[in-house]
Amino acid sequence: MLVHLIHELVISKIEDGSTTPDKRSIEDFIESIRRHNTKVVWGYEDNNGKNDEAYGSRVPDGMTYVAAEVVKVFSIAYPGIREEWGRVTLHWATSCPVRHLACRSFQLFRCILSSLDQHMFSDMLARLSNTISDDESDIQTFSMEILTTLRTIIEALQPNDLIQYPQLFWTTCACLDTIHEREFMESLAMLDKLLDKLDLSDPATLKTLEESYPEKWDGPFEGIASLIYKGVRSSVCLDRSLRILERLVTLPSSGLVGDESRFVYTILANFPRFLQSFEQETKDPTIIATAEVLASVSEDYDCANLARALNGFANQRYRADKDFLAQTASALRSSFFPELEYRSLIFLLSLLTNKLPWVKIKTMQLLCVIIPEIDMRKPEIAAKGPDLISPLLRLLQTEFCPQALQVLDYVMNMTGAPTPLDRHHLRMSMAGSHSSRAFRKEYEKTQSLYGIPEETGWSIPVPAYHSASTRNNVHAVFYTCMTTESTEASEEATPKIEFRQEEFPYGPFPDYRTATMTSEEVRGDGHIGELVMKLDSLDDFFEDDDDDAEEPSELPTNPGLSRFANASVDVRENVYDQQTLPILHKSLTRNASVTSFQSGFADIKLPPSRDPGVMTPTAFTAPSAVPAPPAPALAPAPSRPLPRPGLHSRSVTSPSVNQRTPPGFSSGVDDNGEPFSDDDLVSGRSNTNEKPFFLENMIRPLTQDTRSRIRSGMRRLTGGGGDAKERERTREAIRAALQKSPQVPKVPDIYLQNPKSADP
Repeated sequence: MLVHLIHELVISKIEDGSTTPDKRSIEDFIESIRRHNTKVVWGYEDNNGKNDEAYGSRVPDGMTYVAAEVVKVFSIAYPGIREEWGRVTLHWATSCPVRHLACRSFQLFRCILSSLDQHMFSDMLARLSNTISDDESDIQTFSMEILTTLRTIIEALQPNDLIQYPQLFWTTCACLDTIHEREFMESLAMLDKLLDKLDLSDPATLKTLEESYPEKWDGPFEGIASLIYKGVRSSVCLDRSLRILERLVTLPSSGLVGDESRFVYTILANFPRFLQSFEQETKDPTIIATAEVLASVSEDYDCANLARALNGFANQRYRADKDFLAQTASALRSSFFPELEYRSLIFLLSLLTNKLPWVKIKTMQLLCVIIPEIDMRKPEIAAKGPDLISPLLRLLQTEFCPQALQVLDYVMNMTGAPTPLDRHHLRMSMAGSHSSRAFRKEYEKTQSLYGIPEETGWSIPVPAYHSASTRNNVHAVFYTCMTTESTEASEEATPKIEFRQEEFPYGPFPDYRTATMTSEEVRGDGHIGELVMKLDSLDDFFEDDDDDAEEPSELPTNPGLSRFANASVDVRENVYDQQTLPILHKSLTRNASVTSFQSGFADIKLPPSRDPGVMTPTAFTAPSAVPAPPAPALAPAPSRPLPRPGLHSRSVTSPSVNQRTPPGFSSGVDDNGEPFSDDDLVSGRSNTNEKPFFLENMIRPLTQDTRSRIRSGMRRLTGGGGDAKERERTREAIRAALQKSPQVPKVPDIYLQNPKSADP
């Protein structure tokens, strides 16, 4: 079609040698398309979110070449084609429900980048506010396309034009709060380009940006620098974060840049690099330049001792890292402690999540010098308990254990009142990149200082909060792009456009558009065929799960962990709960100086000494004739055994506990078909268990037999029970009822013929 359009709309209207490009070069371009020349084609996955390490335009070379040639060819007959085409591509990018087409439209917009107005910019922000910080990888890919497009726009605009779009600055600040590492890296690239073109030391520039501060901004804004600190925890983001912090520290303090504390954190962030350079034969010139910059800033802050130490490092006057470390740490303490000692301690401990070994080692070397000068008994420090030192506890499981123990020697005198979150923080300290997604979701709303780190060291505390805050702030910037008339017309939230699943990759298939291009509005809301298909899939899932079921393995004894632990994988958190925790609790109870940790183990139940499914003859003996069993170490033994409630007459002949349905799934009828009596329900023995009815008994791990019962019930619910003929009769009855019902639209014939497919 492209070849046909070029012939009809351009070549037929020009003469040889009368235009640029001339007819001959246009025909050569057409011939390369017909022959599928490598410079005019690209693959489905080329630069489609797969090349995140490159910070160019992230567009396939073939697309860049073809787009440029098409613009030149059609500009001969249609001079305004670039601007009009740019608007169309951006409209497709922000409204198309097919993710691949939307991403390609953003890439094409970057190829033909022409003009930008407030309406086009607001369309991008409206879409970004619904996709930034999303957990789905496909949505993250789309968000990356928007961020890359915004960065390309920042690069293309001149400084005088860029200041006309202060929303670009606030969008960058909002996106820097994202919970995803690669989105953060792209936001850093946007900020880097903004700093190239905006002088944040100019009062006029600062005034313009401050006046455009979004009124609906979520939470306080403490400056750009505070948004960069988390990047130092990641091995991927480390270099770029340090470079931007160095640029920001030279700027005057302001509400947009940050306060004077950013100078301290910039020095602490660069300290591992400084100490590591002593082990290199030749000094890295970039490290020397950073030391010189920080020395100059120290003089501006009247920190003569600190400036002297940094200048000595830049001039290579120190022979050993210990001398440099001692003098610099002393200068920091005298100038900025104790005001910043608590936050500095947290900042240094957060660096221990970084994947790079030398960052961990050098940071702990600095901690051994800093911590002895800090009063660890201060309420603000002691109240954090195990949450404060969780990065150190995590290192106890690695080859850095000796260094971590050396640092812990200085914090063991930390005492404080126990908190309900201590146990959660201890369990989080055992988690990491190996942990399942379900485990991470368990703690996404738990208040913590560091969060659970990924493989690179990237970690965000309370990710659920930061994800929502990022989206809210992008949405707040979106409101500042709207005119008064459009604001009144759209007071409700921006519509969320859902991506449809792409069933086929794009390729030389004649009917590929039937599955990916059909509009949801045309197909209608009452899509009965999809409902039938999903019920069939659910039925197949439970059938396959029963067929593939293996012998039940021992599940974790922790009820809270049983929801997401894999019975076949003995992950680190399970080992901690089942083995390490009881031993650690017994050890800690001997030492009264670590009371802040003891509350974390108060609710741990040690595993029973016998199999609960084995009937004990003495269980039916009168309480007075049975000696009290020894109490576990976690609770004091009662003075006399607790009386058991009266046993029902069916208890003697009832099956063991492991063969019965848990109380949470009781139907009110016993195995003999009799309803439970009132005394059964009151005493909590609806299943005639030997244990009283407690909440912890309801949430204990489900046995394989219980899961089979649940699947069996689900199959009955979805029509999966019985033989094939019975299922077919049930489906026919449902179809007949749907056809006769006046409240349900008529089911299209295509779904009655093939209920397992939603496509013609």
